Amino acid sequence: MGSTKRSGDEKIMNICSLKRARGEIITNIVSGKRARGEKIRSIASRKRARGEIITIIFSRKRARGEKIRNIASRKRARGETITNIGSNIPDDVLWDILIRLPAKTLARMRCVSKSWNALLSQPSFINSHLDRSMNTYNKDDEVLLVFDDGYFDTCQTFITRPSRSSILQIPDLIKLPVDTPLFDSSYFIGSVNGIICFANYQSDDIYIWNPSLSALTALPSYAPDEGDLLFRFGFDPINDDYKVVKVSFRMGEHGGIKGSVKVEVYSLRKGSWKSVPGFPSHISMIFNKDEVCADGHLYWLCEVDTQSRDTIVSFDLGLETFHEISLPQSNEVYNVEIVLGVLSKKLCVMACIRNGDCEVWVMNDDNNIGWVKHHTFPPFDASIIPICFTPNNLFLFGVDDRLALYDLDAAAVKLITSNILNSPDIFHKIVQYVDSLVWVLPAPKCATIENKQD
Repeated sequence: MGSTKRSGDEKIMNICSLKRARGEIITNIVSGKRARGEKIRSIASRKRARGEIITIIFSRKRARGEKIRNIASRKRARGETITNIGSNIPDDVLWDILIRLPAKTLARMRCVSKSWNALLSQPSFINSHLDRSMNTYNKDDEVLLVFDDGYFDTCQTFITRPSRSSILQIPDLIKLPVDTPLFDSSYFIGSVNGIICFANYQSDDIYIWNPSLSALTALPSYAPDEGDLLFRFGFDPINDDYKVVKVSFRMGEHGGIKGSVKVEVYSLRKGSWKSVPGFPSHISMIFNKDEVCADGHLYWLCEVDTQSRDTIVSFDLGLETFHEISLPQSNEVYNVEIVLGVLSKKLCVMACIRNGDCEVWVMNDDNNIGWVKHHTFPPFDASIIPICFTPNNLFLFGVDDRLALYDLDAAAVKLITSNILNSPDIFHKIVQYVDSLVWVLPAPKCATIENKQD
């Protein structure tokens, strides 16, 4: 009986231990659910936090968008204000105000409104701005571009101020088109109306560049020729066209041109090359030191084979015909440095006898007068190299490594600078910078060669 009681007690204890184990399991399950609930609540809180962050980001983006819209609206309002101000100013007064501004500023102002873009793009406004730049704008300051041996990568920029007898080198005044392929082998061709033309003989590429607008474009490649190549760049006022003239020829073993001279003309308006006959056949030498374009004509200083004398060959850019012009009689003297130039928009000849007088003759086509002696300079202290006349009619010349300006009215040297010309033995191209809105793109045609019929 005692054993039966003990077994009953053990059964009761087993049942109790089983109930306790079941209770612990239930407790563990409940605690696990509780932990899972806390984890879910934690995830939910993180999602809520993430949602708040996204909400904050969107609100910031909305605020940024509103700020951008406000800036744009303010710019529109400012543009409308400028436009309204302009609309309240008489056209002639507005014209007179705008024409005094630099070309780069005017180019930016074209974005103000359609009406301003139309005004500032008018050919009459562009031509009036150019005329003012060349004749009256900033008359005391002349900006000169100096190219050693004509190469573009040697360009130095100077501002001359004759009234203060000073010259400043301004390296950053004009940004050169250094990104042009083979820029270091590019060569200056010519300049007219603020547009500069240069070529690369290695790649057969020609470019036109307006430094005022930082605008650059490449012309269609020309057909390569064997022998010597000379280029000129000019403006045809009859057809309102800019043209590049390529002259090619071969030199004989004993000097002098062998055979005929081949001439091709590229018209930016037509977008094509054209072969032009008629270059004088008796020319034995073409000198490539003066890029002269005046009154719709290009000019070359040449030598005649039979008499070893100098002459001038002109090319009418409008009619595309050649003519020969004799030099003034007094210039047919041995040991004279002759340079062609432009004075008062007319062709001139600067003739300097070494260690002697220097004469300036101007071509006067009125009533077929011909050459007229304009000035005679007294002998300078050393032999000089005449270079050109500036737009303000100052005579620019070189002396060793120096540049000098001679004032015709004051009959005195106004400015002499040293160390401008790196070497007196290197030929230099010196160009006057002209602030200009002029720009022209070549016509979208292929660069085919047309033969001009006689």
